Amino acid sequence: MRVCRRAVLAVCDVEEAYARNFMEYLNQRKGIPFEIHAFTSAETLCAFAAERQIDILLVSERAMTEKVRQLSVGKRMMLSEGLSEIPGEISDLEETKEEDDCAKVFKYQPASQIIREVMDCYAAEQSALNPAARGKKEFRLSGVYSPSGCSWKILFDLALGGYLARSERVLYLNLDPLSGLEEAAESMGVRIPGRTVSDLVYFSRRKNGHLFYFLEGMVQTFGNLDYILPASFPEDLRDIGAEEWKTLFCSIRDHTDYSVLLADFGDCLESLPDLLKECSEIYLPVGSDRESGFRLAHFQKLLKRTGMREDEPWMHVIAPPSPDEVQEDLAFTVTQGAFYRLVREMEHERESSGKTIPVF
Repeated sequence: MRVCRRAVLAVCDVEEAYARNFMEYLNQRKGIPFEIHAFTSAETLCAFAAERQIDILLVSERAMTEKVRQLSVGKRMMLSEGLSEIPGEISDLEETKEEDDCAKVFKYQPASQIIREVMDCYAAEQSALNPAARGKKEFRLSGVYSPSGCSWKILFDLALGGYLARSERVLYLNLDPLSGLEEAAESMGVRIPGRTVSDLVYFSRRKNGHLFYFLEGMVQTFGNLDYILPASFPEDLRDIGAEEWKTLFCSIRDHTDYSVLLADFGDCLESLPDLLKECSEIYLPVGSDRESGFRLAHFQKLLKRTGMREDEPWMHVIAPPSPDEVQEDLAFTVTQGAFYRLVREMEHERESSGKTIPVF
């Protein structure tokens, strides 16, 4: 039986602590589609390259030698320290000359940002292995939609995504134009600027087959849950039709190793019923007040008119936990507190019922 070779990412830096810490970060991060190797000298790197193919080589300016430059690798990127900007620091080898055609990434920035830049570059230029060939698991599209526009559904989303991500690879997309996701993350100490859902849609339109690597370079993480920052402007999503969303969801299914896509749908999306029909399961957060009940009833009528049954086993109406149970600390609320307990009890009840979830 032929075994699919895993792509190799090599890091070479004479700063031993940097190379070791960077490799440890990559090994701890879920979903990195590479076999990681770190080297602290050009000699050991070249010896490895003589035996193994290197798909991406990250090499510092101080470790770049003529032998390293001549290595046959898939993509070479320089960990730049800005030495080319300092008089007297350019070596005789002139590592930074333009004819090397070596992409640069600034060395002294968060490792997550380095990975985003590396993945962007690799996705754009490399004809790499398709990770979908590694044996695809069943995939489901879990939708969240609040007929009453619950303000607390963002907490439910994070609790549900985090609970599912304990044992599965989960990607969370919030398509609500006023989701509050980025602000909620900031309140919990997560502040990493990056690409948004709009960028993901734009990239998928190009259909160049490297979605996996592009996506890996733009995901943010909250615990074990991967998510993409929501669109910066509501207008970015209004012109995207149902078929284009379906195409994107299929691409994530076919070209990544996620087994669950958790999508929170907002009201501005075109053909919302068509998207909900595609879901393996739907969660409907609804307020406990009378008016919210009216909106839920209206939504259920809409489902009937579009040929959907509101009593399908994959549809869950979610009531909020008691306000007295919700803690001020949002991180605790969604990882251990009231919303986490709500999700855990709901999932335990479903598991004990023996109901199966349709795949997407």
